[in-house]
Amino acid sequence: MKPIYCIEEWIDQSERVRDDSIIFDLWKIGKCPIVTEYESEEQFIEAIIEKIKAAGVISKVFIRNN
Repeated sequence: MKPIYCIEEWIDQSERVRDDSIIFDLWKIGKCPIVTEYESEEQFIEAIIEKIKAAGVISKVFIRNN
């Protein structure tokens, strides 16, 4: 089985309908989760470094087997 490297990050979502009854964390307002998959470990590491430098919000980093 081949490992797939994944990064889940929160990005800005400009067209989101706000419903205060379901928002638990204020930093999530206007953001949505996006999972990006990488087959190469080198690309995965470079992507993490770039997201950190850009002050992105990474919620999860994980490896799954395909």
